[in-house]
Amino acid sequence: MHAIQFNQLDEKGAFLAIWDDQVGRTDLAAAVVAGREMIERGVLRGVIIDASQAGLYDSQELAEELWVDGLAALPEGFPIAYVGPPGFRALREKAIRSAAVDWGQDVEIFDDRQSAVSWLDTRLS
Repeated sequence: MHAIQFNQLDEKGAFLAIWDDQVGRTDLAAAVVAGREMIERGVLRGVIIDASQAGLYDSQELAEELWVDGLAALPEGFPIAYVGPPGFRALREKAIRSAAVDWGQDVEIFDDRQSAVSWLDTRLS
């Protein structure tokens, strides 16, 4: 199994990326390259990142670096719905929201995948 599973949800350009505990810089870089190619082809217009089963990284610095690397590589205003692991809101949400604003990204954080799907569907309508 890959650290990031990437699946198309609908014809509007919504994709679901499911992260496991093993996602690191190399996995993220590969996903960003693939995502940028799909964005350029007009296939990918928004993503749901479901990390609910992944757990938090031990290092807050690593977690923030991964977010910044991903946010910096996407077009401005790109919609990202994030379903975080337990503890994400308390430990990481403020820093990630700040990074999203800094990079001009449309990031919303959810506690469940269905809410994230509904939000992204509205953004892509």
